[in-house]
Amino acid sequence: MTQLFWYKFIFALELITAEGVFLYKLERRSHFVLRLILAIVAIFAAAYLIPIFDNGGILNSLLIFFSLFFLSLVLAQVIFKESFLTVLFCGIAGYALQHIAYQLFCLIANLFGMGGEQAVGLYGKAQAFPLDVRTLPTFILIHVFTYIAIALFFGRKIKETGEVKLRSKQLFFLLFLSALSLIVVNMFIVSEASENYNFTYIISCNLYGALCAIFILALLFALLENEKLKLENEFINRIRAHEQKTFKQSKSNIELINVACHDLKYQLRLLKQDGMGDGERLKALERAVEIFDSKVETENDTLNVILTERMIECYTKNVKLNCMVNGKLLSFMNELDLYTLFGNALDNALEAVLQLGEDKRVINVVTSQTGSMFSVLISNYCARPPMMVDGLPVSTKSDGGLHGYGLKSIKRITEKYGGDMRVRYDDGIFNLSLLFSL
Repeated sequence: MTQLFWYKFIFALELITAEGVFLYKLERRSHFVLRLILAIVAIFAAAYLIPIFDNGGILNSLLIFFSLFFLSLVLAQVIFKESFLTVLFCGIAGYALQHIAYQLFCLIANLFGMGGEQAVGLYGKAQAFPLDVRTLPTFILIHVFTYIAIALFFGRKIKETGEVKLRSKQLFFLLFLSALSLIVVNMFIVSEASENYNFTYIISCNLYGALCAIFILALLFALLENEKLKLENEFINRIRAHEQKTFKQSKSNIELINVACHDLKYQLRLLKQDGMGDGERLKALERAVEIFDSKVETENDTLNVILTERMIECYTKNVKLNCMVNGKLLSFMNELDLYTLFGNALDNALEAVLQLGEDKRVINVVTSQTGSMFSVLISNYCARPPMMVDGLPVSTKSDGGLHGYGLKSIKRITEKYGGDMRVRYDDGIFNLSLLFSL
C-alpha cells in the first residue's frame, strides 16, 4: 500500500482535530456526543472508500483532501447549531492549522535528515511509509504543540466574537481561495520532491508553506476582529443617536418638573395661609415637592440635567446618590458626550446597587483637581467582582447590560478628550475613575 493510502486516515484525523480547535466552543445541537461519534466514523469511512489511482498523482490528492475537507464542513453543520458561514470560517482556519503543523513537521524532519536522502512528506509516490520510530514522536509532538499554541492564540477569539458575521465576503472568499491554492501548490511540491531530492528546495518550500498558512490564519482573524469592531461602532453610534434624543427630552422634563414644583410650592403656601387642609398631609406633600425640586447645581447645565434626573430616579428606587461635583471643569466636553458619559456610568452603578440590600444602595460621584489634572470618581457597592476582558468588565447577561457597551462608550469618550479610564474592584466596591489633563 502507498503512502497516500495511509495518509488519507492521518489527514482525516489531523483535519477534524484542527477544525475542532475552532468549533468546539460553538453552540452544539442536541445529542452532540452521538452526532460527533457518527461524524468521526463517517469521515474515516469516506477516507477508506476514496480510491487510490495507480500513480497516486496530483488529481488523486486533490480528490482525497478536498473531498474530506468539504465532507467535514457538512458534518460540522450537522453537529453544531451555527450558520454555514461560521462553519466555513472555522473549516478554513482548521485547514490552515493542519497545514501549518504538517509543514512544520516536514521542516523539522527534513532539517534533521529523518528521511535520509529522501524528503519526508508523509505522502507521495514512494512505497515506504515514513512514520517510523524516529519520525512518529516528532510528528505527534509538533502537532500537539502547534494545535495547542494556535488554540490559545486564535481559538479563544471565536467564542469571544460569537457568531461569525462577515460583510466583507469578497475578501473572506479570497482568503478561502488563497488557502486552497496553497494546498494545491504543496501537492505539486510533494510530487516533485518525492522524485528529485534537493535539500535547499525542500526546506525552503516547507518554511514558505508554513509561513503562508500562518499568514492566512492571521488574516482570517484580523478580518473577523475588524468586522466585530465595525459592528460595535455602529451599535454605539445608534445608542448615541438615541441618547441625543433622550438628552433633549430630559432637559424638557427637568424644566417641566421645576416649573410644576414651583407652582405647587406656591399653592401650598396659599393653602397654609388660608388654614385649609390637614397640617400633617400638607407637610408630607411639601417634603415630596422638595425632593422633586432638589436640583443639583454643578455650574454645568448639562451635568445639572443628568444628575438631577438620576437623583429623582434614585429617590424613587430608594438609592442614595451623593454628588460632590465641580461641573465647571468639565466644560471642555460637548453636551452629548457629557450626558452619555455620566448617564452610562450612573446607569451601571444604579443597576449594580439595586441587586443589594438597602444599606448598600449608595452611589458616590466625586470630582477633584490636582494641579493640571482633573479626575472623576464614580463608586458604588457591587455584589461580586466583575469578569474582566481586555481591561473592561463584561456582562454575564445575554442582553449585554451591566458594564457592557456603556463602558466601551465611556472609554471612547474619555480617550476622545485625551483622558484615561480605569476600573477597579476593592472590597465590594466598584470604582470607575476618569483622569483628564486640563
